[in-house]
Amino acid sequence: MTLESIEFLIISAALSFDIFGEIAAEGALLPKINWKRLVGICIVMAVWQTVALFIGRFFGDLLYAIDTRPNADRTGRIIAAAIFIVLGIRMIWRAWKNEQVEEHRIETIPYSVVLKLLVKTTLYTMLTGFAVGFLYADLSFVFPTIAIFTALAVTIGVYIGYHFGTAFKRGTCIASGIAYFLISADIIVRYVLG
Repeated sequence: MTLESIEFLIISAALSFDIFGEIAAEGALLPKINWKRLVGICIVMAVWQTVALFIGRFFGDLLYAIDTRPNADRTGRIIAAAIFIVLGIRMIWRAWKNEQVEEHRIETIPYSVVLKLLVKTTLYTMLTGFAVGFLYADLSFVFPTIAIFTALAVTIGVYIGYHFGTAFKRGTCIASGIAYFLISADIIVRYVLG
């Protein structure tokens, strides 16, 4: 069985909610939105997330290719579900912790902040790619989808942060955690038990 498009859309949304919450906190500090900088940030983050997902997927595929046991499919899907459960727990923990943002006005979002955010999310994106490697996802759908979702998360996140502050940060963490739990339950029901 292969990973369905709707399932990967849920995975992409979960990854994007994490970025959305972080970038909205930066948008809240801006006196005005610099659209040129925003486009640059979107491109950098979309490319970075796509590459991180690809690297994770490569290692997931590699491990799957090495494992020649008859039940390798089932084991890989269990690992994928476990990864998504761990990522879901992480997001719910972040929502519960509800870290406060140090408020100070900035003229534009510096690329050093973007780099810090990318480093912070890369491991989780690679883990997601690793899990996707066990689920036979269509690459022609996966990579453009993650790039588009990332660019949308950055754009909407900056815009929402600029207008509403960090009011949605906790909610996006919860939504991301729920999305990860849903996808892990789906994997267990459809691919492991089914």
